[in-house]
Amino acid sequence: MMRLTLISDTHGTHPALPSGDVLIHCGDITHFGEFGELKEQVAWLKSLPFKHIILVPGNHDVCCETLMNKGMEPALREKLFGKIHYLRDSGVTLEGVRFWGSPWIPPYAGAFNLDADARASRWKLIPQGTDVLVTHGPPQGVLDGGAGCKHLMDAVEDVKPSIHCFGHFHDCGGNQQKIGSTCFLNVAKSPLVLDIHPSASRCEHRLPLLSSTALRRR
Repeated sequence: MMRLTLISDTHGTHPALPSGDVLIHCGDITHFGEFGELKEQVAWLKSLPFKHIILVPGNHDVCCETLMNKGMEPALREKLFGKIHYLRDSGVTLEGVRFWGSPWIPPYAGAFNLDADARASRWKLIPQGTDVLVTHGPPQGVLDGGAGCKHLMDAVEDVKPSIHCFGHFHDCGGNQQKIGSTCFLNVAKSPLVLDIHPSASRCEHRLPLLSSTALRRR
């Protein structure tokens, strides 16, 4: 069994988080998007008692996109993130569980904004067999307040991950919805914890396990 602690949109705060084996942060770890702020937040993540940590950037994390565009993402991974699994259209397998992360959202504000065709090409990178999909933005029609991405929903329906966690739209934070074999969780400002059970085929999950108090800063 693997226990996941899920959170998004902490915006420069250091909330108390429920314990688990893997911490997944779905983006907007900074509020102003400056590199100094990112360094502070990464130091906070590294101080937490999790076996593994996964981070996907969000639209507030402007410095991450700036460094990506300058070709400095490999150095960012090596020199800043270190043991943190920073996923930007990339994946990692932890103890048999396959994770994939991507930050892209429809045109809005800040970083990692793409038009529909460009987003569709990014979602096509999600591998079949992904167990846990981590994005910053929601798919269309699921805990999205009308701001979700249709092409992301199309990709989820194709890949069928067991878990899809995201944030970005704060008003739906702390809620979950199951459609078919996928459980969707909006964890904006609202940590959720669940257990997953890797098997020979796909991960089985037990939900809900617990929900903690929503963060107050917006």
